[in-house]
Amino acid sequence: MTTFTTQSTVASVLNTVGSLIDGYRVRRAQRLALVALMEMDPSRLDDLGISIEDVRDAVTGTLPAGPRLEARRTARALNWTPNAVSAA
Repeated sequence: MTTFTTQSTVASVLNTVGSLIDGYRVRRAQRLALVALMEMDPSRLDDLGISIEDVRDAVTGTLPAGPRLEARRTARALNWTPNAVSAA
């Protein structure tokens, strides 16, 4: 009986450590992506439907950056109108 309890405890600890490592990897990947976005020029960010202010807000915000940037991009897309290009 003691062996089973010890194995359960060890498995639980390993699962917890694995979850912590996975969470760290996700946060690190998100930080690297946000740094890459902050290094882009404004016209490139505009092509993505976001601005540098959106990226800064995502970095400092309490909500996860992905949903925050997606909401901003969706709001801009709903208000987007194509530029009229005249035939030359």
